[in-house]
Amino acid sequence: LPLPFEDRRISPRIERTVRVLSPQLEGFSALSRDISTQGLCLVVGQIIPGGTKLQVEMDLDPSSPHPVRFDVEIRWSAPDLLTGKNLVGGCFLTMNQRQRGVLKTYLASTIVQ
Repeated sequence: LPLPFEDRRISPRIERTVRVLSPQLEGFSALSRDISTQGLCLVVGQIIPGGTKLQVEMDLDPSSPHPVRFDVEIRWSAPDLLTGKNLVGGCFLTMNQRQRGVLKTYLASTIVQ
């Protein structure tokens, strides 16, 4: 899928489907299309304007029964012509050491060697 703008990502995104929960999402959940240490792309059923801040939860740590919570700011939105839904790209806002560690461990475990 061509991006509607110049790709300015700092870290590479890994294609990975993760269930993302948020009371701000239609149906309270969405799936990620890709994820990195800086942000993620979600497939959603609604239009979410740039600048919107979401509080999301993701199950990234199999050793913990609790999901990891992140604050995300939506940066862009575009229709997904393949599914008829919308794609939204967001960046993670401030993260504590635990959040950063869980995310980095998760991403490292998903890279195929």
